[in-house]
Amino acid sequence: MVNYYELLNVSKDATKEEIELALARCMLLYKNFEISHAFEILTKESLRKLYNYSLDAPSEAGEIVQSALKRYVNKNAYGAMDILKEGLKTFPEQRELMLVLSRMYCFVGQAQESINVLVVLYEKHPDDIDVVFSLGYAYICLRNYSTSYLYLRTLYKSLNKDVEYLNLYAEACVYLGKYKKACCISAHNIKQNYGYSELAYSYVYLLLAQYYIDKSTLDKTVQHFVSYMHEEVSNVSLAWDCLEKLLHYVLDRVMQNEDVSLLIEVLVKMYKAFGANNTRAKLILFACDLSLECLHMFESGISEKITDLCKNYLCLLLSEIFDELKRETYEAKIAVNKLEIIESYDFTHEEIVHVLPDKYPLVSELISDFVYDFKHLELDGLVEKYNKFYGNAITGE
Repeated sequence: MVNYYELLNVSKDATKEEIELALARCMLLYKNFEISHAFEILTKESLRKLYNYSLDAPSEAGEIVQSALKRYVNKNAYGAMDILKEGLKTFPEQRELMLVLSRMYCFVGQAQESINVLVVLYEKHPDDIDVVFSLGYAYICLRNYSTSYLYLRTLYKSLNKDVEYLNLYAEACVYLGKYKKACCISAHNIKQNYGYSELAYSYVYLLLAQYYIDKSTLDKTVQHFVSYMHEEVSNVSLAWDCLEKLLHYVLDRVMQNEDVSLLIEVLVKMYKAFGANNTRAKLILFACDLSLECLHMFESGISEKITDLCKNYLCLLLSEIFDELKRETYEAKIAVNKLEIIESYDFTHEEIVHVLPDKYPLVSELISDFVYDFKHLELDGLVEKYNKFYGNAITGE
């Protein structure tokens, strides 16, 4: 079993900055996979917590946890789960193995399985902070915020400096309408743990809480959030995860017929700001996902109020996307998704061209061609044609 803290020569409560400096020193001396894994795990608070379980466990169980975490870091969550399940055959109901397995279930979207594991632990260890925290985490993943809140609120005195805990607690408060409490928790987390990548989530919950408390503060919070993401967060996927959380909240409010037009404007500002940082492909994929989410809501029989809201917003997104399609090559599947939405919402050709800015002279022709070819070409033919078309558009042919 490897002790990453000893490997990097840092204390168990070292800050992210101290770990980064230690890594730099190690990289000057030598390179190996353990150094890489140490950095990957110790600089992500959620993984660091799981790694610490390996140090708390008996040595053999600890080795199993570390082996599973390495598999997870190498993008094989199901392989990590297999290792943990095999370990539990040798060490039945071993605390640390069950805690890590429960989290892996959450990582792959099987939160109910996570809860099934944790209930067994909770019966034996009802006062175990890690077990109670893990239950709060799993219920958040199930979007059962009221139950999560009941668990998380009991831990504040013990975990009021823990980045991940404060993020979860603030999220539960926001969804339960406890906006002042969410605002206080998020602000405390930002002040207490500035510099951690995961702190980005607290900006999301602070922004949502302020939306209901004092809308005049939103612009300033968005500016701070974007600045923090550019200065402190190098993980692009985390930025998009934050936007996805905001997106889902907006869609939840729309489903309740709430006017969230101001939050939609905030969302647009944020994804434009992040998209400007060499992530144009991510920007377009995000717009595509958002549009499909809106479509699924419409198909679910939501109030007709959503129709105009989605039409206006999708036209805004399309204006961004088609501008990109004139200059860069992306898979035609993205265009296909846009077409499915255009047709499902029964957009007329005139509606789209009227809403889109006049500065996009190719839009009218593009949409006509897309709609025609989408109806008459197989997918392979569509991809081939439009990849060539995009290439010609870029070169000006």
